[in-house]
Amino acid sequence: MSYVRICLSLFPVRRDNLRLLGTTCLFIASKMKTSAPFSISTLEFYTGYTVTSQKILV
Repeated sequence: MSYVRICLSLFPVRRDNLRLLGTTCLFIASKMKTSAPFSISTLEFYTGYTVTSQKILV
């Protein structure tokens, strides 16, 4: 949650990009905190495929 809070305080985020921001922060946090981070395909599944791997990795 702190990653989302920091991004929202520093950058203007449109409402339609909030899911992408949350997914990206979750991806980064899982890479930093766990030995087995989430895969991109898992995050795509969790968002109902509204956030693609291309958007997460850019």
